[in-house]
Amino acid sequence: MVAGFFTVEADDLRILIPASLSYGLLTLTVPLGVQVLVNRILSTALTSQALSVIVLVTIGLIAAAFLRVIQRKIVERIQRRFHSRMTLSAAESVFKDHEIKVSHLYYDTFIVQKSLSSLLMEGLGVAVQLLFALILLAFYHPLFLAFDFLIIVALVAVVGFPASHLINTAIDESKAKHDTANFLFELPNQHTKETFFNAADEAALNYLKVRLIHFKSLISQMIALSTLHIVSNALLLGFGAYFVIIHQMSLGQLVAAELVFSAAFLSVEKLNKHLESFFDMTAALDKLSKITNAVERADHET
Repeated sequence: MVAGFFTVEADDLRILIPASLSYGLLTLTVPLGVQVLVNRILSTALTSQALSVIVLVTIGLIAAAFLRVIQRKIVERIQRRFHSRMTLSAAESVFKDHEIKVSHLYYDTFIVQKSLSSLLMEGLGVAVQLLFALILLAFYHPLFLAFDFLIIVALVAVVGFPASHLINTAIDESKAKHDTANFLFELPNQHTKETFFNAADEAALNYLKVRLIHFKSLISQMIALSTLHIVSNALLLGFGAYFVIIHQMSLGQLVAAELVFSAAFLSVEKLNKHLESFFDMTAALDKLSKITNAVERADHET
């Protein structure tokens, strides 16, 4: 259902992705401006040139802010359309398949909406910011190409390889949550007080068990991302300082590289939060697919 969702929203995504790429490019105006300023101050210290750089940086930031507003409007439009589609699908499924309980499933639409905002605004921004940071580093010294390659391989290992497992554990957590909700709201009349509370305790323990499995995987990923941030920053500073000493990089380039890379990797370190949103959204879409599948099944039977 995840692929289907993005297919439906393809038109807006064709606008959102270029806007995000442009925004990421414009965020480089500050570190590049700092690089030029440092180099000018160390060489000539011309006030007119410094003012020109400041004006250009300001224009770049204004353009970036404008693109940010456009991104937010597009995301809001996608969220509203998704909510409308799921509301109509839920209403249709009630009439076509009376056995399906849509009340608990419907609340997952809000999980998807919240996750969409985080992923399309922040998550996409992190990816773009990191992409341009790695490209900029490659221009400063050929050795940084190898550095970029190692960073990409490490990110694939940390983010890509555990993704399937984390999606499955997120779905298991979502199922346990829904099982608990169904039990609490639908079965109290079928139990005595003692058996009901014993069963409720068992449902709670089952949820906590699957949640702990999911959480341990998230924490492991978070530790790996933090470690990657620390190691890569130390290597960048070490190699950068060495290249400045042997005059293969300017001081301004080192400052700019550190500003760009630190900002990008601080965002990457927070990527764990956006990945959790993605896993939650995937689990929610898995539940919501029951609504759309019920409608399709009823249509097929008729």
